Amino acid sequence: MAVVTLEGVTKVFGASGRRSAAVRALDAIGLTIDDGEFFSFVGPSGCGKSTALHLIAGLETADAGTIRFDGVRVNDLEPKDRDVSLVFQSYALYPHMSVRQNVGFPLKVRRVPRREIDTAVARVAASVGIESLLDRRPRALSGGQRQRVALARALVRRPRVFLMDEPLSNLDARLRLEMRTELKRIHQASPVTTVYVTHDQEEAMTMSDRIAVMHRGQLQQCGTPAEIYRTPANCFVASFMGSPPINFFKGGFLARLLLNDVEGVVFRGLAPDGLSVGLRPEDLSVRASSSPTAKGAATGAATTGPWIPGTLRFVEDTGRERWGDVDCGGQMIRARISGSVANGRTQVGQTVAVDIVSTENIQRFDASTERRLCDEPKVS
Repeated sequence: MAVVTLEGVTKVFGASGRRSAAVRALDAIGLTIDDGEFFSFVGPSGCGKSTALHLIAGLETADAGTIRFDGVRVNDLEPKDRDVSLVFQSYALYPHMSVRQNVGFPLKVRRVPRREIDTAVARVAASVGIESLLDRRPRALSGGQRQRVALARALVRRPRVFLMDEPLSNLDARLRLEMRTELKRIHQASPVTTVYVTHDQEEAMTMSDRIAVMHRGQLQQCGTPAEIYRTPANCFVASFMGSPPINFFKGGFLARLLLNDVEGVVFRGLAPDGLSVGLRPEDLSVRASSSPTAKGAATGAATTGPWIPGTLRFVEDTGRERWGDVDCGGQMIRARISGSVANGRTQVGQTVAVDIVSTENIQRFDASTERRLCDEPKVS
């Protein structure tokens, strides 16, 4: 295991006089990945997350900055000398080898004695549940089984750092859920420092000890899943992390729509103009309403907190819960549907009320900088 540190790491592609414009894939990234931590880089395509992983692995060379393992600079070390294991999105199994041979191959090239290889293969095969597959070839395996073999091959030699580049992307939804649990179980049983790359924010949230959110080569925020979700550093983090995504209102627009904010809990004394207010769908509840049009208007159910009038435009039923898209003064917002609406008392096209049921989770951002206001979360 190892502590991995990135100090002002920068990577530029397309420089050195090439015709295409230079692309700054990573821009002075600084962070520390703790010993034994499950750490994820997450962000949209092209944000620099895979580049960061490749720099840690030694597959790419940093143009500036320092990469350290346990305080020792590794910039000039070859990948084979960094003691890391890497699992790709494509499984990269040798088709002419059996599962047993694929898993044991990293030890074979290091000239480990055959008996030790057999012992190590048996140990790691049991840990990922592929004991019955050891004599098969990759073509006889399902996608989930191939991914388990790739994981076993990476784990077989107990690396200092375990690197995974979107390893679940090729699996169907059910297999992805199963493999999330499997990966977390393996990490808990043998807590090797793990660096995981994904574009799937739910995957990152459910598996990680900490997350680094990336955008356009820059680190937006680094923190625990709870910190990232409830105290996002800026509007990008707030919008990228969460499903369904957060609703944003311009402060002045929301102030004109909002009803029953008698104590100012939504704005907390801040001037609405210049604010961007974020409301997550699970902190909002759609209920039936008797056409409210002004502050203090009667509603179909008693409420003591702030709420927004609107028109129900669409209902999405996931089985476990229902979400509604509500037109509030020309802006569509998504909110959880409460019992009265879910039971069919309110139809699409009817007037509803959207209650802000959790005012402590309201997100407030500077509209010009898009930075979070009030408490400032950690960025690195």
